[in-house]
Amino acid sequence: MALPAFEAPRLRLPRAAFVSDLHLDIDRDTPRLHAFREWLAQRPAEEPIFLLGDIFEYWIGDDWTHPVVETLIDACAAARARGAAFYFLAGNRDFLVGETFAARAGWEMLPDPVTVEIAGIAFVLTHGDLLCTDDHAYQTWRAQARQPAAQAAFLAQPLPARIAFAQRSREQSRAYQGELEAPIDVNEEEVRRWLEACRPAVLLHGHTHRCAVHHYAIAGEPRERWVLPEWHDTARWLEIGPDGATWHGVTPARVEHS
Repeated sequence: MALPAFEAPRLRLPRAAFVSDLHLDIDRDTPRLHAFREWLAQRPAEEPIFLLGDIFEYWIGDDWTHPVVETLIDACAAARARGAAFYFLAGNRDFLVGETFAARAGWEMLPDPVTVEIAGIAFVLTHGDLLCTDDHAYQTWRAQARQPAAQAAFLAQPLPARIAFAQRSREQSRAYQGELEAPIDVNEEEVRRWLEACRPAVLLHGHTHRCAVHHYAIAGEPRERWVLPEWHDTARWLEIGPDGATWHGVTPARVEHS
């Protein structure tokens, strides 16, 4: 797989909060959705918030409206009124979030990957699925599903057909994961390729649900890969600022790589 282009930092911020893998069901109100709304209400004023994908369990188009979606938009609006800024990088479940919904929610769309600088430290942000190159079937599907023509064809289908497709896909995904001896993780050789190409940045992602700080030696230099936690019914996030990094609701594993 070809390496992505790693560009100069798109944003330079003094601090930020990072979350991923909330897997919100937006067709029903759940404890997890309530926890997210409460978390947004408690964010400090003027805090940048990065949403690194799989915020939703699935997304079938910006024309899909539901009262729960409106409550989420209202919660984001209240946070923005206090000066918060939202940055969204799509995951494998919510890559159909479009500009229409993003504009309503006040989310700035980011490419995957993207480089940002937080408190003077460069981070390459990615959802994480691009690093899971051992899952050949998924990578083939991903390449096809991200094509604009394929997305346009899907979004042109009637809403009930899209809902039924999403539900079937979710069931198939659960069955597939259940058949695996262990959930697929990143490919470490691919990680090393990324780290070598994007030096000296820290690689920060979600997707795998394996919250950890990984330490590497790449070309004789110490490098790191940070993995965000998934949410359950309580908030779990990473905060980065002038005083360093703080993990909330979770203690990341420390993993050393030779």
